[in-house]
Amino acid sequence: MRPLPFLALLFLAAALPLPAQIAGDTIEKRAANDAMTPWLQEVDQGAYAQAWEESSAQLKKDANKETWIASIQALREPLGKSLNRNLASTLLKAATAPVPGTALTQVTGETVVAQYDSSFENVKYALETVTFTKDPEGVWRAVSYTVQPKSDPDAQP
Repeated sequence: MRPLPFLALLFLAAALPLPAQIAGDTIEKRAANDAMTPWLQEVDQGAYAQAWEESSAQLKKDANKETWIASIQALREPLGKSLNRNLASTLLKAATAPVPGTALTQVTGETVVAQYDSSFENVKYALETVTFTKDPEGVWRAVSYTVQPKSDPDAQP
């Protein structure tokens, strides 16, 4: 038996995620997505103050309630009523790092970034990016929300 191929296989096996890691990632993504749904419904209904109240400490630090309400109104109202939203991707980030698809440069702790293919009354194709982070009590809360119109349903972000 040659030691080199065995060591290569051992190294490869150590680099692959364990089933428990994959299951943990899936559980965390599901929990964050479950928290996103009612929060997005509040945004869809124009309950911007309530959505801000239920957001993360970081979002509240970055924008006071009045500023956030004005920003979200300016973003959402031209789109019209939300018609459809389909989850396109979910990314779990466990470290402090830039968050893809957002203007966030740093989010500390576990973070889930979900992207939705969405449609609105006035914008047929859009990409919604919702970022949630887990607070110290273990509750998933909003830290960022963006909408980018797309000219084509197959267009990449």
